[in-house]
Amino acid sequence: MTFRKLLPQSKKRAGISISSSAGRGTTWQLNINIPTTIYTISLKDANKLDICLGEGEDKGKMLLIPNPEGHFEPKRLKHTVSFRLPANEEITPDFDIRLDDVERRDHPEGLVLHLPVWADKERYEAIKRERANAARPPEPQKRVVPMSLR
Repeated sequence: MTFRKLLPQSKKRAGISISSSAGRGTTWQLNINIPTTIYTISLKDANKLDICLGEGEDKGKMLLIPNPEGHFEPKRLKHTVSFRLPANEEITPDFDIRLDDVERRDHPEGLVLHLPVWADKERYEAIKRERANAARPPEPQKRVVPMSLR
């Protein structure tokens, strides 16, 4: 007899999301949310992770490695595993932005996430400049002419 292993399926819309945020008076951080099914399949029951940023040809990628003595401890919620990365000038923009359904792939050591294009200092600085340029200037106040001068 042969058997085929069944794996749990995540919801159609459920995907990995990456966003930036800052609380009151705190520094900007990257928030990473991974659906529980994807986390369990890729990283098993890892309670702690090591996180590595790609360099060279792997620039723009992040590797999550399960490690019992890791530096990051994800927070487990009902349907999501979530963790925050401390401020890092290379990848953390200092404005609110979000990307849902981040590209991912399994790796022999763990899980590889492809960071969004805005998670690069040059790119997010350019986005910030464009947002400032796109802001509308205040409308000039209409000059009121007294009736006696008309």
